[in-house]
Amino acid sequence: MMNKLFFLIAILFLISCEKEIEYEGEGKAPVLVLDGILENNSLPNIKISRSVFFLSNGSPSDASISGASVKFTNLDSGVEYVLASSGNGYYYGGEIILPGTDYRIEVSYTGYETISSEITTVNDVVLSNIDSSSVEGEFNTTSFVNYEFNDSQEENFYAVKLSVERETTTYDGNMNVTGVDTAWVSEYLGSNDPSYEFRFGENTFFKDFSFNGELKIFSTYFNDYIYSYMGTEETSRVIGYSATLLNLSEDTYKYFKSIENNQPFGPFSDPVNVHTNVENGLGIFGSVSSSVVEL
Repeated sequence: MMNKLFFLIAILFLISCEKEIEYEGEGKAPVLVLDGILENNSLPNIKISRSVFFLSNGSPSDASISGASVKFTNLDSGVEYVLASSGNGYYYGGEIILPGTDYRIEVSYTGYETISSEITTVNDVVLSNIDSSSVEGEFNTTSFVNYEFNDSQEENFYAVKLSVERETTTYDGNMNVTGVDTAWVSEYLGSNDPSYEFRFGENTFFKDFSFNGELKIFSTYFNDYIYSYMGTEETSRVIGYSATLLNLSEDTYKYFKSIENNQPFGPFSDPVNVHTNVENGLGIFGSVSSSVVEL
């Protein structure tokens, strides 16, 4: 799975060469791809697509599959559902996902090998508190947000994310206020915590190897800057927080870690195999619980 920037760089590189290089290998036959991360206390919401060879005319945007048979089974109760299609390769329905429960999914589609996977959902971990502080500098303000929770005895894999309500004030050249706006935005969190592992998207990931079964305070930070342009100045301050703690299954954690590792650092970087726990296909059948605290 390579991003569009890599494809653009690779194409420009090939165009600039005087000699054309033809690919002489064979593309792998497409297989079904499952994107199914179950969230506790929510209904299943699954996406089914097909794999696309990177030199083919197809693209991930047209790879979604409708009309598949998606069987979803609670292995603890024995109850089986056929998920309904909502279009664009998405399937939903069944029952509310319960923590610590075994589930199985099986997907069939004409012309493709049937894929399947089984998981045990994660237990809920409660985010008990968050606290914040800030340090003002000449050109920016650094805000610190700490996530407090009790880790359970088993091995756990976590991610945190943060949305803040910002009040942005705009001034003219004479420092008169010309406008005040508020909006909720997602922050890109940094962390110096020793358990920190990686970032992907809006999520900051870590695991409990150094605090298993203990009270944990995971520390993060982000920056606010003062912007000046065309005789005006713009400042912002945080007036509200919405902090989320995610408890992830190991397969889910490894899946996001492998995607993060797969981000190319140049046109000649080697792709990394994306973690999958799907039999006869690709993708992820995972589990997550979420706990939110607002200030």
